Amino acid sequence: MVYSSLFYHYSTRNPEHDVRNQNHAIDVAQSPQACDITVHIQYLEQYPYPIDGGGCSDIYKADFDGRSVAVKVMRDIRVKDRRNRESLARKIGNEIKVWSFLQHQNILPFLGFCFFPVPSNPGESELTAQLSLVSPWMKHGTAPKYLQDNPAVDRLHLICGVVNGLVHLHSSEIIHGDLKGANILISHLGTPLLADFGLATFFENNPSFSQSESESQATEGATTTMGGLRGSPRWMAPELVNPDAAIKSSTQTDVWAFGCTLLVRPLYQYLSGKV
Repeated sequence: MVYSSLFYHYSTRNPEHDVRNQNHAIDVAQSPQACDITVHIQYLEQYPYPIDGGGCSDIYKADFDGRSVAVKVMRDIRVKDRRNRESLARKIGNEIKVWSFLQHQNILPFLGFCFFPVPSNPGESELTAQLSLVSPWMKHGTAPKYLQDNPAVDRLHLICGVVNGLVHLHSSEIIHGDLKGANILISHLGTPLLADFGLATFFENNPSFSQSESESQATEGATTTMGGLRGSPRWMAPELVNPDAAIKSSTQTDVWAFGCTLLVRPLYQYLSGKV
């Protein structure tokens, strides 16, 4: 892939954007699997608004050569503060790098990236292309939603699938960093798939782990929460919540998050006394 032409492609669509940050994002993510599939992605006018979203991204439904796909659009890609902009560019690049590295039956497939048209600002009709990540559309949604819609489903099957996906991550020397029910999607066959690798990192002894990535982890703040925490507090190991401890995510904290995922209950169950 000729990355320079890709950067020019983006800059001509959005000339006011600092393309150097997009350059960094894709440059960090160079991988045979990290393909630009923009020409194959069709914006669906019947879905002009996000179907879902997380702490720093929105999920749109689109078409990929006749196949429904989910397009993950980073919500703050045009932030004006240079430091935050560069931080977000590193985050996108890291997610592409990690996600494109993974291929497993219990991990959401990464189809590629695209420049997806979304409103420049909320309520505006003018569309601006934004660097986005593409994956297959999962009609069953997240694991909590699937369990709510299918209370009699074989939960042990789901648990084993999540374990298999997590084992593959760790054997590939990758830490998920934000494991929870909302980041587990269910395929049309009822197979659990680990998703959302925005906080995933390689082991520090992995050749893919760079010094710049280490510095990024040390300096960047929250991505899915507020208060400077990297992750979701309800699923975080105690040592990660301590603001005075310089402790990073690890395989052990992933296992803690997995345990919390198994034990978590919807708020209404606590209120109704059905726990």
